[in-house]
Amino acid sequence: ELFCININDNKKIKKIFTEKNIFEINVPYQPSTFFEKIKKYFLLRNAIKKARQFNPDIFIATSLGYGYTMVAKALPAKTFRLFQEVHFEATADALRLKMVQNFDAVATQTKGMIAPFLKNVSAKKPVAALPCFSKEYDENYFHDLPSDKNKIRLAYFGRLAWNKGIRQFIAATKDVFANNPQLQFDIYGRGNELKAI
Repeated sequence: ELFCININDNKKIKKIFTEKNIFEINVPYQPSTFFEKIKKYFLLRNAIKKARQFNPDIFIATSLGYGYTMVAKALPAKTFRLFQEVHFEATADALRLKMVQNFDAVATQTKGMIAPFLKNVSAKKPVAALPCFSKEYDENYFHDLPSDKNKIRLAYFGRLAWNKGIRQFIAATKDVFANNPQLQFDIYGRGNELKAI
C-alpha cells in the first residue's frame, strides 16, 4: 500500500489529488508573522501524525525541505528513509546537510549527478541513481511530423528549473549550434530559470 504526503509552499497549488492515501498540505516556506509560524508548526505536526499512522517501511522525500526532515525524524526506526536529490549542482547548504543527516540513503535523478553530489556534499550515506524515467528509449515514441527537411530540431518540454540542466546543455552545445545552422533547439515550459535561459 502506498501513502503520500505532499508538502508544498506554493499558495497557487490547489489540492490536486483525491485518493484517500494522499495527504496534501500547503506550508509557508518562510513564515513572516508569529501566526504563520504557529500555523506552520501545527500543519507539519499534522503531517507527522499522518505519517506515523501509516507507519511506512520506506519513506522517500522527493525534494528538499525541513518538513520532510521533521517527518523523517519522527518515523519509527524500522522505516528506511530515502532522500532524492533533484539538483545537479548540489551544495553543502544547511538544509541539504540536514536532509542527508536524517535520511538513510540518497538517490540522485541520474548517474551523472552522483559524483558532483559526493564532491560537494560529503555524505557518509549510500548514494545511487534512481532515474526519473522508467523506460529506456523506444523508437515508437517518435513519429514522423511535417517539418523542414533541412533542419534538425531538438526540443525540451517541461519545468524550467536548475536541476533540469537546460542552461548546462545550452552552454555545452553553444558552438555546435553556432556552426550548424540546420540545428534548432526549442524550449517549452515555465519556471524560475526562464529569465536566465
